[in-house]
Amino acid sequence: MLTLPMVSCSARLPVYALVTAVIFSADQRVLGILSAAAIVLFSMYALSVVATLGAAAILRRTVLRGPRLPLVLELQPYRVPAWRNILLIT
Repeated sequence: MLTLPMVSCSARLPVYALVTAVIFSADQRVLGILSAAAIVLFSMYALSVVATLGAAAILRRTVLRGPRLPLVLELQPYRVPAWRNILLIT
């Protein structure tokens, strides 16, 4: 849970694309196949995944030692709604 802010989400992808489009021109090619912007975009995304996995491994071995606690969720009891409430609300 401590590493979730490091993971790239779909909202950061347009920001990555805009940054690479501003800095790199579309004509720059690497090995004649891919543009430099595409490689940088992939590198930024891959770096976030590698950094997240590395931070999770380090945290597990240092700060979060010990047994894992089970995930316990308390849910409210589900009931069938009364027709009167449905009609009043809608």
